[in-house]
Amino acid sequence: MGTSGLARMVKIKIPPRIHITLLSMHENGYRQNGGIGFAVDAPSLLIDIRPAINLSIDDTRKNGFNEDEKGRIYTTLQEIMQAHKMRQGIKATISGDVPTHRGFGSSTAVRLALIEGLYLANEMKYTKHDIITTSGRGGVSGIGIETYFGGGFVFDLGRKDKRSFAPSSALETSQRSLPLLCKRVDMPQWNIGICIPHIEPKSEVEEKRFFTETCPIPQEESYRTLYHASYGVLASVMEEDITTFADAIKNIQNTFWKRAERSLYGILLKDVERMLYESGVLAAGMSSLGPSLYFVAEDMEEVVARAEDKLPSSQIYMAHTTNSGRVISYD
Repeated sequence: MGTSGLARMVKIKIPPRIHITLLSMHENGYRQNGGIGFAVDAPSLLIDIRPAINLSIDDTRKNGFNEDEKGRIYTTLQEIMQAHKMRQGIKATISGDVPTHRGFGSSTAVRLALIEGLYLANEMKYTKHDIITTSGRGGVSGIGIETYFGGGFVFDLGRKDKRSFAPSSALETSQRSLPLLCKRVDMPQWNIGICIPHIEPKSEVEEKRFFTETCPIPQEESYRTLYHASYGVLASVMEEDITTFADAIKNIQNTFWKRAERSLYGILLKDVERMLYESGVLAAGMSSLGPSLYFVAEDMEEVVARAEDKLPSSQIYMAHTTNSGRVISYD
């Protein structure tokens, strides 16, 4: 992995990830969690990193990290510096259109990028495994940690060690097993619509409460989700069959776990989704814990234009699937 130092500044451009669903959310299974998802090229997420004496993080996004979230990142970076006797800190600026807590995995992606930037600033060799294990992420799903490095479509089999069901933010520790990658395949070159509705996202406290109150789910419901994930989504991606992909995405919205996630936003989300279908989408799904939606359509440009008219308070993007991970460049 990377070994070059920072002459001046490194820029890390990160692909957001769409998280379609978690899988094994019942008790006493072979493995816990797991999921499916894929990388897209929009909205934008960029981190500029300069060498510095101390650590500094400036999040310039409209909806960025709060002070507690930044504090946890500082702690992780400080621990890495101490463990590896690093002499160089970093001054990082986070920018772009990806908001936090909207279903794009920005917390995981930014944390990975900042750790990678810290290694680069200190001209230290590192591996993908080093970055992932020290990040403390991937406790629930391996989608974000895999798409950060390689993009594409990821099928993750979760973890063998079973702990309490909780969101990633509540499981930030390096003392755990990592998710098991089942399959990573290139996504077909599909247009993917993105809708970030004007709906208040859930806080980390609310996310943790949701997991506590919802899990474990009935085991047969995990099996049902797994069928749509494997025979529907994975197979359609491998065969570049967008019609079956759309059908599977629609069916997943009605599975136990995804239906529970969607219920967090009630009629507000249903109204936005209805407007998307009226605009001509083939299928729409909620990414992760939302409230952002992704969608596929036959004529994406026309559908996006109609959706923008119907949903003036929402942010609508026409993205594309990407089979590349983060891009590192130097100034």
